[in-house]
Amino acid sequence: MKKTFLILSLILAIFYNFLRSHKLFEFQKIFKHRFNLKKYELLYNNSQWVNPESKNPIGDDILYSYAGAKYILGEQIILINSEHPPLGKNLIGLSAIYLKNEYYFSIISGLIAIFSFYLLSLIIIKDKLVSFLLSLFLSFEPVFVANYFLTLLDLLTFSFLNFYFYFLIKSLNKNKNNLIFLSNFFLGLIISTKFFAIGIPIVLSTLIFLLLNKKLKIITKYLFGLIITIFIFVINYFQFFLGGNNLIDFLKLQKYVLNFNNQGRKDFIFLNNSLFLLLFKGEFYINLKTIVKENHFTIFWPISTLTTIVSFLIKKSNLLLTTWIIVYGFTQLISVTNVRYLILLIPYFYLNTIDFLLKGHNHKHL
Repeated sequence: MKKTFLILSLILAIFYNFLRSHKLFEFQKIFKHRFNLKKYELLYNNSQWVNPESKNPIGDDILYSYAGAKYILGEQIILINSEHPPLGKNLIGLSAIYLKNEYYFSIISGLIAIFSFYLLSLIIIKDKLVSFLLSLFLSFEPVFVANYFLTLLDLLTFSFLNFYFYFLIKSLNKNKNNLIFLSNFFLGLIISTKFFAIGIPIVLSTLIFLLLNKKLKIITKYLFGLIITIFIFVINYFQFFLGGNNLIDFLKLQKYVLNFNNQGRKDFIFLNNSLFLLLFKGEFYINLKTIVKENHFTIFWPISTLTTIVSFLIKKSNLLLTTWIIVYGFTQLISVTNVRYLILLIPYFYLNTIDFLLKGHNHKHL
């Protein structure tokens, strides 16, 4: 009876999300659009990245598309957007140059994101139908749909994180401990896509999870496997090394990346209410003084957040998901957040909520 009610609720939620998001589907970008490098070059050269006083700023999607295309055509990565790692931009560039449409990258990232979330849901919930419906529900999440048609890197990062968690869970089986090295591999892909500091909450939450499960042998292998993580990160800068740079130059570049990101965010790093403001009211700061509405907010954000909090307080939450939510959520409490950062948070609220509701009092805090 409980499962039937949950399935019916998920179906209704899917329709609700579809009604909220169907106008966000921009299929003309997939079927009619053709990449125009000259257009992107003009936008970039007139933007804040070339002229800090420019009145024609561009978003990250345009920046990543232009940078990626130029990388594929042989431009040194230190000359355009070296502040962020190259993997995701290279993939956008491959889509733009060889497939003639940068948005193919976006839709493929979306498909992989939903597929990887289904695999993770299945290994946690252990119910194919519920996992499928939850993944379908997420596929119509407005912020996800918007990202299907933007050349951003958040869905790709989310995909890698799902695979990371998937192999972490699989490695808990005593006969499959070595699968933890695949988690190390996907961690390398994550920090090769986004600013490497994202690795800190991932590693920290993993170590806490493994310690609470008393998996000391896996911890040893995981820490050793960070060599794989670093190797993957370094080789994704192959264009940098092909340009005649060495490891010392690479370390100097990473120091610049760290300084750039710290400098750019220093005014926004302090304990604040932006996370709860966004999750419960659908509002966010566009600067330190102005609050605006988030168009992609849905009622499921506060519902799943509250359910996850309750499940944790009564010790019926999924330990892996809860550990990630707490550690990553804390990073959003000490910085002014926005909806793009929540792509690595909201789906796990949903997954924990469904897991809790499905298993109820029989659920173990694991």
